[in-house]
Amino acid sequence: MRFNEFSVKASVDSCSEMIDDGQRRRDLVESLEARNALPRALPLIDHPAVVLMPVDRSEEAQQHYREQTGGVSRLSLPGHSADGHALMYGSYGCGSLCGYSWLFVLEKRTVCGECNPPS
Repeated sequence: MRFNEFSVKASVDSCSEMIDDGQRRRDLVESLEARNALPRALPLIDHPAVVLMPVDRSEEAQQHYREQTGGVSRLSLPGHSADGHALMYGSYGCGSLCGYSWLFVLEKRTVCGECNPPS
């Protein structure tokens, strides 16, 4: 996945409140960029409203499915840190003047203390 460099930098800079440790933030960004250096295919999603298209053909898909779709969504693989955090980038494009992007900061937590699966 190729990121919009300005969007990612602005998002990473603005996430300093969520990730206050500068080194962890840099590690997460480096991991995110490394894991997404090459495009990867999603698993097959068998649903009539979903069209999987390689990133280099997204404009073609928007033109072809213009009447059927509201836009094109992209989601990165997560970048990981050694301390249980992850960083993901998502975007939604709905035309040349319409779009959104998000940076997701995830934290691994144990929710139930001693989780024991039912026998």
